[in-house]
Amino acid sequence: MAIIPEMPHYLEAFLIEAGEELGRLENCLGRLRKEGARLPIVEEALHAAANLKVAAATMGFRSIRDLAHAISDMLQAWRRGGVRDPETSLALLDRAHARLREFLAILVEGRGPEPSVIDLTLQLRALVTKEAENPWPETEPEPTILPEHTEDRFIVELGLEVPCPHPMGRFLVCQGYLLELGRVVASDPPPTSNQRAENGLDFRFLLATQKEAAEIKRVLEAIPYVRRIEVIPAPPEIDTLPPPTEKKRKKERVFAEWTVRIGAEQLDELGAIVAELVELRSAYRALEREAERLHPGLGLRLVRLGERTDYSLARLSEALAPFRWFPAEILLERLARWAEERAKALGKEAETKILGGELPVSLAQAEAIFPHLQQLVEVILAESSLPPDERVDAGKKRANRLEFTVRREEAKLTLGLADDGVGLPVEEGFRRGRLAEIRQALEACGAMVDGQSGPGQGTIIQVELSLLGMYFDVLAVEAGRDLYALPLAEVVEARRAAEEAVVHIDGQDYLPQDRLMLPLFDLVTLLGRPGGMKGNFWIFIRSQERPYILRVPGILGARRVIARPTPSGLKIPGLRGSCLDGEGRTYYLLSPGELVRSFMPTDKTGKEKGHREAKR
Repeated sequence: MAIIPEMPHYLEAFLIEAGEELGRLENCLGRLRKEGARLPIVEEALHAAANLKVAAATMGFRSIRDLAHAISDMLQAWRRGGVRDPETSLALLDRAHARLREFLAILVEGRGPEPSVIDLTLQLRALVTKEAENPWPETEPEPTILPEHTEDRFIVELGLEVPCPHPMGRFLVCQGYLLELGRVVASDPPPTSNQRAENGLDFRFLLATQKEAAEIKRVLEAIPYVRRIEVIPAPPEIDTLPPPTEKKRKKERVFAEWTVRIGAEQLDELGAIVAELVELRSAYRALEREAERLHPGLGLRLVRLGERTDYSLARLSEALAPFRWFPAEILLERLARWAEERAKALGKEAETKILGGELPVSLAQAEAIFPHLQQLVEVILAESSLPPDERVDAGKKRANRLEFTVRREEAKLTLGLADDGVGLPVEEGFRRGRLAEIRQALEACGAMVDGQSGPGQGTIIQVELSLLGMYFDVLAVEAGRDLYALPLAEVVEARRAAEEAVVHIDGQDYLPQDRLMLPLFDLVTLLGRPGGMKGNFWIFIRSQERPYILRVPGILGARRVIARPTPSGLKIPGLRGSCLDGEGRTYYLLSPGELVRSFMPTDKTGKEKGHREAKR
């Protein structure tokens, strides 16, 4: 069957539109048999045949075009009363519809030559006459259009929902609806790909019609996936679309439906805090006036006023926290539903499980990383997950198992994506290709990405986020003039250093403790400081992997801090961001485990594991 060489990729879009128009035509023929000849039914069938004819002509399918043209001529004649035998005509229309269905099946399967339809088209046209009698006496006569008012022109802009399947097909469907209203004089170029569109999708048409703008909008509101309609009057003399105006689009809010319910007690708390801040402002103005007279107790009153201000601001921040956080379960459920739908589209089955969804996640961070998490799931489904039959042959359940987890460790939140498929080359993928692009995009949002995979065992990918704006406890330490913070949950104890107890093995320092040899690392050396000043304190750390010791120059003590974003352009292994304490001092927030891993050579890891099990 002939296809225009320069448009082979439009075939799928044509099949979508042709299937919809044939469905409309079949419905109209059934109503004609059941309800009798009625003008609205005939007109709807005529529009369906006309749209099918235009689409077939665009693709170069002559048989479909000719048969749809003959059907259109028959319905036009039926509309004006020029059909000799309505019963025979309806039977021929049924045969023509069945023949068109066969043509679509041939296109889908790619079999056989293009069939001939000359016999059926001749039979349809043999029943058409040029008589112009009115077979619809019960209908009101159409209003006479004045010669000076032929048609108006409108610029029609349609914004589609995202994600939108088959964008080329959606373009042809929108064009078909507009052809029912008048003539499409011009349009912007259609989408070049029929793959699922994840970003915003807009279509523009120049429509010549006798309809009013309100009626155009009513018709276009019935188009699936259309969420925005603009009908703008255009000068009657233009034949091309003007360049699109730059519009500042609102940022898509994935979780816009999430609202915070404020109880009466919470409202009272906010009111009390605001009243306290107003009182503090009045007290500060009073002190300003007294400062001119150098009041003896001014210094003490300023200190007390500052303490009250810090306390009230801390209370206000905690009271407003519900507006910035929401349960991670909402994020994971949205991601799980999307994964199940996407798996079905890929011809696979997926079962999802969510763990730890009660933990809070930042609304701003969730909005930023959600599209990139979707892309991660897309890669896992496409490359690691298997179709049902292949999973059964491999001795697994038919459905791929996807697990979404979230856990919190003081200043960080870790989102986990795992499946039980064939696995992904994670290490290679994070260096180049699509996985590398996704990793870079997540790192631009302040996240850190890591993963592991085993052949035939599936893939685990972890996305770590700093809990920006949330309070947590740290152990504050100093190295030179810089201040650092270690998550207090990972600190076991701190004590003064005793150099005589240190053991040196293969260039690494160890401290014998409880029948284990704990690795000893100098914080200043890990941070790349020259000279490696010796620390005066040992901090015993217990991470997820192993216990070890950090040697630091000085300890300031425990602090309650609030996380801040990482300073711009600063990327250091083990640095998770910065934090601020109640006195306004800024600390670099460290991840001790990651800092140690970045320092240790790969070939020393095995030796270190062996030494830590050595007895005293």
